[in-house]
Amino acid sequence: MSTTPIHNVKLVQPPMSDGYHGVSRSKDYPSLGLLSIATYLKHKDPSVQVEILDGEVVSLEKVETQTNGDIVGISVNILNYKNAIEIAKKAKESGATVIFGGAHAIALADVILRNREFVDTVVTGEGEVALADIIAGKPYKQICNLCYRNNGRVIKTPPLLQNLDSLPFPDRTFVNQDIYFQNFARQRPWCHYKKPALIYSQKGCLWRVKTGGCLFCGRMDAGWRARSPEKVWEEISQLVSEHGVDYINDVSGSIAGDRTWLKYLCETKPPDVNPALEVYACAHELDNKVIDIFTKLNVYKVFLGVESGTNVMLQRIGKPPLAYCHLNVLRALNSRGIKATLGVVIGAPGETEETIRQTVNHIERLVEIGNVETISCSILVPVPGSQAYSMILQHPELKEKYSSQDDVEATELEKDWLEYFCFIDYPSAREAVEEILALAPLRSSMALAKQTRSMVKSNTKNGCAVNY
Repeated sequence: MSTTPIHNVKLVQPPMSDGYHGVSRSKDYPSLGLLSIATYLKHKDPSVQVEILDGEVVSLEKVETQTNGDIVGISVNILNYKNAIEIAKKAKESGATVIFGGAHAIALADVILRNREFVDTVVTGEGEVALADIIAGKPYKQICNLCYRNNGRVIKTPPLLQNLDSLPFPDRTFVNQDIYFQNFARQRPWCHYKKPALIYSQKGCLWRVKTGGCLFCGRMDAGWRARSPEKVWEEISQLVSEHGVDYINDVSGSIAGDRTWLKYLCETKPPDVNPALEVYACAHELDNKVIDIFTKLNVYKVFLGVESGTNVMLQRIGKPPLAYCHLNVLRALNSRGIKATLGVVIGAPGETEETIRQTVNHIERLVEIGNVETISCSILVPVPGSQAYSMILQHPELKEKYSSQDDVEATELEKDWLEYFCFIDYPSAREAVEEILALAPLRSSMALAKQTRSMVKSNTKNGCAVNY
């Protein structure tokens, strides 16, 4: 299979489907993946017209009316999949070649192609090179990271891992950054940083490479790769000088997984480039030496994957059974003036009312330390691509239900997971989630969402323009 030359490409981030709310950074940042793909396509062929349509900041109807490109590439996840399907149908009706990508599409590529005739192919890894090859008219069988149909059969081509330093920096001018800056400021009225940007310094997860990873993890990146620290600082310097960015959110896995790399990142930091950083870290990988490096890097906040307050549940999730270290890490961060977001998951295999109560008590102790800025808490969702989803497919009573589905419901997965793998019911789990979120009432994810909805309603009543 081959394609004719492409001149018009639309890259789409669908809005969340009905019944779901956005993740914590929804509306605050454009899709880093789509920015990277758009930049690479223009770099390879300047004649190609590329547009990004972000359903997080424009309506579904507006997205659907603009999906008239030669290629429409759609980034899908479990929360936006229903809308992604509707966008794909509209795009196919307009004559486009429809391509799915993202973690959900990668995990269910063959199922999607069997179920959805209007999806032409699925990118099963990083999309920059694959889309550029499609645009150039290269036959599908010669393109890495693809899954496509051929005479009724689903074909997968070999994977390709890109050299991360070879990619051009994502061009932020593909989107109107002011919209995202305004949304970031509106949702975080206490924060004096106003111009944020996403970057990644690494892809993949060293913890997963070493141990198999966390039970709930559905990351799409295989193995672990890091950009050179020089390249990371070059991009950050460009964001600061050209766009006035003052807050960098690194969406990589645990930044402290490779201490040698982290130390070199610190050593190569330009003295005159000093935006605040937000990073993710595994608590068991942090000690005073690492936190001292965080101070030198101007880390403002660390997202800590706390997950549970019991060692047994931590072990079953795939984390080290070291709940006590959470307290030590929070105290050390607090002593350096570094904020924290606590990530908590309810529903480890065998979870009970008693283990949940232990987690609630544990989070209370962590919050009392004083530097917890936000809490992110949810019921474990066995998303496609995770070890937990593999357990779902291996269960005799669930295999038939899910093995041929691509449009899986997150809430339904939560309920089935709790019923078959835990000793708590769904209402009790939801109550625990809300109790944990309420431990940081002014700045928790739930309170923040409620506050934002209230602000939007108030602004609308007052006739103010709201860029949502």
